[in-house]
Order: sequence, then structure tokens, then C-alpha cells
Amino acid sequence: MQTNTTTNLRRALVVVFALLICKVTVAVMLGYPNYFPPNFQSDFLQGREGYFFGTYQWAFYPHIASGPAALFLGMLLISFQLLERVHYDILIISLRKPSNVRHLSPTQPILII
Repeated sequence: MQTNTTTNLRRALVVVFALLICKVTVAVMLGYPNYFPPNFQSDFLQGREGYFFGTYQWAFYPHIASGPAALFLGMLLISFQLLERVHYDILIISLRKPSNVRHLSPTQPILII
């Protein structure tokens, strides 16, 4: 059984990591005005104008759109209460890409992490 000190330390770490994830997400999203429409004078897009309007554009926009969602969904993985209620494998399978699930037979999925 965990002591109160251990429980409090875990909760404090979860709060610190959640705040860090929120800070990073906000910092990333504050740069979005440079990407819609693309500002090639911004730090990240500088020098990419020559090849931006091809396949790079089609990979870039889904990447920056899904980044904040991935960070917030990742916070669910550090929620101890959620992990106690929901089986960890189900949580991982639902949040990770489907290619991580391999089937030996149609009724027995195996998780590859």
C-alpha cells in the first residue's frame, strides 16, 4: 500500500507534467498564424518555399493539426485514476495507431508496443 507521501508526490508529478504539456501545446498553437497561410519568413518555414507546395504541404498541415490533439490525449496515459478504471491495454489500443495491433487469429489480437 502506498503512503500519503508517495501518493502526493505522484499527484504533484502528474500536475507538473500536465502543465508542461499544456504550455508546449499553447506555444505550438501560438505559431499557427505563421502557417495559415504559410509565412516563409517565419523561423520554421524559412527556406522551404521552393518545395512547400507539393507533398510537403499535404504532410505538414495534418501533422500540425494533429499535434495538439496527440499531446492532450497523451495526458490520459498519465492519469492514474483513468488507468485504474480502464484496462491499460484498451487505452493504449484506442490511442495508438492501429498498425500496432497484430492478429494471430481474428479472435486473438496481440498488442505490439
